[in-house]
Amino acid sequence: MDTIKNVHFYYVRRDNGQPMATVCFARGVGSDEKYTWSRGIAICSDKDRFDKKRGKAVAIARVRRANGTWKKSMPLAEPLPGKGECNQIAIEFIKLANNYGLDNVKYKSEFNVELTPFEKHMLEDEEV
Repeated sequence: MDTIKNVHFYYVRRDNGQPMATVCFARGVGSDEKYTWSRGIAICSDKDRFDKKRGKAVAIARVRRANGTWKKSMPLAEPLPGKGECNQIAIEFIKLANNYGLDNVKYKSEFNVELTPFEKHMLEDEEV
């Protein structure tokens, strides 16, 4: 049985308008049996062609992961193995994410998040 509901997606775009990441947020049952928000982020590599269907699948899988474990995981700006430096795509995403109110996002899979003003605006026409 799927324990998430109110699933929403949006895209973080580069300055030229091209999407670079898919963000999914949804409500899921927490450890206290109350619904809480989780967020999943799928960032597209420069080497890939952006694909909305694949981005949505990865982002919602990360929401389910967060909801299933009740934890955050997959740091955004983790140093690359053996290099000691962060992935430049992740750094670009973090800068662009500020435009969507995601200034404190540090993980690709997060549980029990507070929605940003941008995300709350997406919910204005429905009951939360």
